[in-house]
Amino acid sequence: MYPALLRPALLAMFAVLVLVKIPGVLAGRLWAEDGFFLWDALHLPWWQALFAPHTGYIDFTASAALLLATRISDLTNVGLASVALAWIIQVCPAIILLTSRCQWLQSPWSLATALLLILLPPMTEEVWLSPVTSQYHLMICVACILAFEPATRRAFWFQCVVLGIAGLTGPGPSLATPLFLLRATIERSWQRVLQAIILTVGTLIEIRTSLLYYEPTRHLEIGPLVLGKIIYLKHVTLPFFGSYAANMLFALAPLLVLLLLVGLAGAVIKARGHEVRWLFATCMIMMVLSYIGSLGPKEDLLNLLSGQRYYYAPQVLLGLTLLGIACTGRPVVLRKLVVGLVSWMLLVGGWQYRQVNPAMAKGPSWSEQIEQWRTDPSKPIMVWPPSIRIRL
Repeated sequence: MYPALLRPALLAMFAVLVLVKIPGVLAGRLWAEDGFFLWDALHLPWWQALFAPHTGYIDFTASAALLLATRISDLTNVGLASVALAWIIQVCPAIILLTSRCQWLQSPWSLATALLLILLPPMTEEVWLSPVTSQYHLMICVACILAFEPATRRAFWFQCVVLGIAGLTGPGPSLATPLFLLRATIERSWQRVLQAIILTVGTLIEIRTSLLYYEPTRHLEIGPLVLGKIIYLKHVTLPFFGSYAANMLFALAPLLVLLLLVGLAGAVIKARGHEVRWLFATCMIMMVLSYIGSLGPKEDLLNLLSGQRYYYAPQVLLGLTLLGIACTGRPVVLRKLVVGLVSWMLLVGGWQYRQVNPAMAKGPSWSEQIEQWRTDPSKPIMVWPPSIRIRL
């Protein structure tokens, strides 16, 4: 393939694979909390709908997507428009990787592997093609912006726009703010300083919002043993052994995760690519703080079906960290070992790519629900999953 066509072709393949993972979504739907943002878009002035907080924070992406969906289409097609807008956000991590000038991401194989690592973590249907879960794809965007330098000035300004959106889309992307400030302080380039300022402004707005609209079900605490078990289940057994074997292997000592992380940190320090260290640092911060800040009882996260939204971004960043070690790690024996780990992780992810949980694979037809509502406006509308209903 000609070099000029390689990156557009990889982006096109990535975008298509995002679409075909859950075919039932393509008819249009709203997922869970998307319904709250639809209600805002239909009932509030646009400037209020755009920044109305839910569960203690502003989600600009979900608010803007549903606001735009109600303006560019009629109610029957809002479900389809929301999926299309979520798809654009979900493709953004691939765009950032493909427009970077990281040396170890220049070969077709390393680029393709990086995109597959974003695409194939098992059991991530909850974050697929939904405006309300776009936050978790923006977390990956923020981490990649921190780690990788843009290849062109146009790519840099695209990154700034993404950071501006991400900073106002939930607490997840904001978790990387201290690392942006650290890198800006170390490098003292106007580009890094500007990026740090953009993300910090969004973070401060989210902090103020969380203080004003406290969410009582969000308890910022977790026991170290529970945290170790969650990390062991979701980032060791699940990605390397799949959903079928993960629970059986969970009986092994969960505190083994501490030794694994220490070993991984040592490999990261020895890697020649400085991007690997930023990826690993962001991964660890997002992994730990996402679970600490998760909604509901922390023990629920020990269920494989629970907390997919909190697991997805850290798992992608862990995979990219391993890829960086496979490309730049020392000694050669270590690189070969990590190449094997990454290859095995892709095999497991590829095997489970279309094995979607039935509760997330299909749901009520949005257009049919709207037709029934037009016949009887008192009738609630079912979104995905069908246990959630909204009244317009």
